Amino acid sequence: MPAPAASPPAIVRAEPEITFHRSVYLPVAVRLPAGEVELIPTTHAEGAAAQDGTGLPTRLNFDGVNIIEVSTDSRLRVTKLLCRVPWDSRGDLCVVLRPTATKSQWKIVTVWINRHDDHHRTLDRSRYIPTP
Repeated sequence: MPAPAASPPAIVRAEPEITFHRSVYLPVAVRLPAGEVELIPTTHAEGAAAQDGTGLPTRLNFDGVNIIEVSTDSRLRVTKLLCRVPWDSRGDLCVVLRPTATKSQWKIVTVWINRHDDHHRTLDRSRYIPTP
């Protein structure tokens, strides 16, 4: 039996990330992903899903996803996303993703369930880049 194909590594950049929240400020120049992609879980994501008793999505269509938080490098290239995806009766699945060198594949870093009615009224706006 052939060995499974290795998944592409997440893109790692040495510079610090700049983090934006859609409720605070998200520059128009940030090019958010679109279309459907394959999701590849990390070992941590598999453990988090098992602990919460959820599964993990294997595909995601960015066109139908609520992107909450976006981290970029200094050239505004996306380095990390926090997405909220409708999931089950318990709530929405929050998924942290990192791009890979293959545009059609993203790494799932971690996941957790958020209640449908949890809209973070206590958002700490100081954690994010403000509107200029």
